[in-house]
Amino acid sequence: ERVYVDGYLQFSDPIAVKVKAHTFLTPLTIGSATMSAKYESTPVAAMKKVGRGQVYYFGTNLGASIEAGDQGGLELVRTILRSVVQPAVTAEKVRPRLIEGSKRSLLVVFNDGVEDQAASIKLPARYTRATDLYTNQTQALQANIIQITVPFEGVSVHRLE
Repeated sequence: ERVYVDGYLQFSDPIAVKVKAHTFLTPLTIGSATMSAKYESTPVAAMKKVGRGQVYYFGTNLGASIEAGDQGGLELVRTILRSVVQPAVTAEKVRPRLIEGSKRSLLVVFNDGVEDQAASIKLPARYTRATDLYTNQTQALQANIIQITVPFEGVSVHRLE
């Protein structure tokens, strides 16, 4: 049936986004949960608060949809995760990842773009110095901020102390 090939889940919560169904599209009967998406007028996703957390049910293979390139599904998962998980470091145009150790840590910054990107990244207060592991250049942090430029489609790795 075409619904399994051409179906979309139209989300209204936690964000308004359309996600392409993948593998299957299962209609739901909503009891005590809150409907979060429909296919036409049929509920196909729900959310329920349980204790201090939340449970989400998607009437499709959301992982396969994202793997197939559905950006709506990816944005939906990002929105859900951002509501409960706050990364130690963030940036606008690059993807920083902080790998913390007991004495020293690593800051790995990815640039997925097609041009060099300059970034200012605020770090936790315990760090005062960063060393670029490729150039071996050290910089003192001002107001816990590291200033870096990451080459296009490249990565920058810094040791933090």
